[in-house]
Amino acid sequence: MTVRALIFATTLIVGASTGLPHQTTPPSGQAECAGDTVDRMGPEVAKQARDFLGKLRNAVQRNEKKQVASMVRYPISIHFADKTTVIRNADEFARNYRRIVSDSVKAEIINEKSSRCLFANSQGFMVGDGEVWFQEFPQGVFKIITFNVMGR
Repeated sequence: MTVRALIFATTLIVGASTGLPHQTTPPSGQAECAGDTVDRMGPEVAKQARDFLGKLRNAVQRNEKKQVASMVRYPISIHFADKTTVIRNADEFARNYRRIVSDSVKAEIINEKSSRCLFANSQGFMVGDGEVWFQEFPQGVFKIITFNVMGR
């Protein structure tokens, strides 16, 4: 028996004899989604949030500026690397669409991992690393409340 095999066998025996919990593979998706908390909000809210994100993803993939603009709650603060800008209405949003929905923001929105790993807390639902935040308003209406465009 090699030294490496002997150390491995000893580790297994010691671990078993000391009652250490045996490691298992995390459920599917859990390892990649350590920050996924949307399901804690309840199955209905989680489904609605993921559905909203799916609609946003479809609109962004098709470059439907007006559709995305209709999913925003105004006025909205857009945080860029160097400053924050307030967008007051859908027309203003559409005019600034390319700057707001930058390549990095678009990538996070269309990344399927974003809906599997959706973070939620009392402030809303976070896409990616905070590039987009949205909230649920009365009657189950979801709206985007901020974009963080850091220009990666």
